Amino acid sequence: MNFFREQERARSKTRWLVLFYLITVGLIILAVYPAVLYALTFIDQERAFRFHSLAFPQNFWDPAVGLGTSLAVLAIVLIGSVAKIIELSRGGRAVAEFLGGRLLPPGTTDPEERQVLNIVEEVAIASGTGVPPVYLLDEEKSINAFAAGFSTRDAVIGVTHGAVKLLSRDELQGVIAHEFSHILNGDMRLNLRLMGILHGILMMTVIGRGLLDVCRPRGSRKRGGGGGGILGAVAITGFTFWLVGWIGVFFSRLIKSAISRQRESLADASAVQYTRLPVGLAGALKKIGGLSHRSVLEHPRAEEASHLYFAKGLALARLFDTHPPLEQRIKQLDPAFDGAWPLVRYPEKPRPVIEKPKPPLAVPSAAALQVNALLAGLGQLNESHLAWSASLIAEIPEFIRENLRDAVGARAVFYSLLLEPAREETKKIQRRHLFQHGNYLVYQRLLKIAQAASALPVRLRLPLVDLALPSLSTLSPAQYAMFRNDTEVLIAADGKVYPFELALKIVALHHLDGVFGREMKREAAAGEKEILEAGMVLFAFLANTGHCGNPAKAEAAFREAAAHWGEGAPAVAFKASDTADPGSVEQALSVLQGLKPAQKKVFLRACARSIRSDSVCLPEEIEVVRAFADVLDTPVGPVLG
Repeated sequence: MNFFREQERARSKTRWLVLFYLITVGLIILAVYPAVLYALTFIDQERAFRFHSLAFPQNFWDPAVGLGTSLAVLAIVLIGSVAKIIELSRGGRAVAEFLGGRLLPPGTTDPEERQVLNIVEEVAIASGTGVPPVYLLDEEKSINAFAAGFSTRDAVIGVTHGAVKLLSRDELQGVIAHEFSHILNGDMRLNLRLMGILHGILMMTVIGRGLLDVCRPRGSRKRGGGGGGILGAVAITGFTFWLVGWIGVFFSRLIKSAISRQRESLADASAVQYTRLPVGLAGALKKIGGLSHRSVLEHPRAEEASHLYFAKGLALARLFDTHPPLEQRIKQLDPAFDGAWPLVRYPEKPRPVIEKPKPPLAVPSAAALQVNALLAGLGQLNESHLAWSASLIAEIPEFIRENLRDAVGARAVFYSLLLEPAREETKKIQRRHLFQHGNYLVYQRLLKIAQAASALPVRLRLPLVDLALPSLSTLSPAQYAMFRNDTEVLIAADGKVYPFELALKIVALHHLDGVFGREMKREAAAGEKEILEAGMVLFAFLANTGHCGNPAKAEAAFREAAAHWGEGAPAVAFKASDTADPGSVEQALSVLQGLKPAQKKVFLRACARSIRSDSVCLPEEIEVVRAFADVLDTPVGPVLG
């Protein structure tokens, strides 16, 4: 899978979606107009005479009625779509919650839940993204899963109770890897847009049912009187809306089917690329075929999200399938499949789960990979990254990992990464602030882990932040405001901002600000000049990170990136510095957030060329590039070795 190519394809599919949507709305208006025209004959005698006369065909089009009908239909569709879009504005969490999902606490001790979280952590770290929250659909006995969100910062993974109970670790890993491919290749944003805009079409059915209910005879309602004409008009309009609503359902299912089938095949292929274990993903699909209720979800709102699921979530005709046939998906993974489904039953007793670290796959040496691996890893994920992720997580001391599983410990681990290791006076200022202004429990936990955390290798710093995100996202708004302030104070304690400090801050706050409704300020419609200048600011920051104390090499790295950035790149005077200007770096990143996927690729490749200028790839440089990529919602696989 190539991330940048698939992002562009997702953008093109969004344009087709808008076209299909407009055609469908137009057909609905054409279907509603004759019924409204007929309904008006119940209350307008002159119109009724014309309607039933031979002159009707010539007078079929009434501009006033046509305009009114069009505006009414558009208003209904738009209100329904806007309401759904507002509901989904919280990202993947909104989808998981309306499907009945329960957020798995990061510190859960349930073996099966712990296994799911461990798998998600491994795949997230391997892909260079933050670890997303995981929701369990307790009431769903089928085998299914989904990924939802607008970007990597608000993505969630949802897993059914049946998947957790019935799948082995390899099978579950294949399913989770499948869902991560949706996170990384732009499917999630497209899927949420699809949910939002198609909901307006479904509103026609809801309104039609309401109007028909108004016309239903009641015991206390008089059967005489002069209201019969009005009730007749309402009944005709209500029946039309109800009927046309089902036309909307028909077309919405067709649209979802047309867009989703190809994406599911791609996600299967990507999952195998990640894990190199086609037997795991194929085994999960076979168990779906052998389960009596397969992958069908019971939740009453399951249809709204049918195009998000790992497997077919509704019992619909094949015309409306959002996934390729199960047999076809299995044969792509296991050509020897003979069509015989395994017998799958729920275990009478809980299935014991023993989480043991898997033996790592062969990971190439540092000498073989170095900077070329960074260039090759832009937008690409493979099984070596997953093996690296598993071995890296296993390298973290167990008591540090335990602290990451609750909000108190996660804050303590994060703060420990910002403590000044060499300057004792600065460290005293930092600790004093936490003692006086922070949570005392966090301070106590910090004292216990600070020494061990400061001794961890540099390559573990960003993964530790990623692993802390699920627990940090459970903070209250007041606690998060305090966390944000503590982060700023700890970084500024010595009057300087070092590159690694800014990288950790950028990654953490990029994800958490989205959770707590603090959106990063983006520059509206930045021009080419502003984009080129923003890139130069970030190249200078990266060059100084990798060549602190060597101005000549730093300037050479800066010029290497600038040469790749574009012919119109301004000739900026380079300034060597061992510190960073947070304001200018964050401003530059906000400008580049609006880039198209192909432009982001050019920028990140320019960063890689900056690092390659001296043929040495430092962990600090990788931290900075991955921080840039994280803010740009672009996966960068690790440099192995």
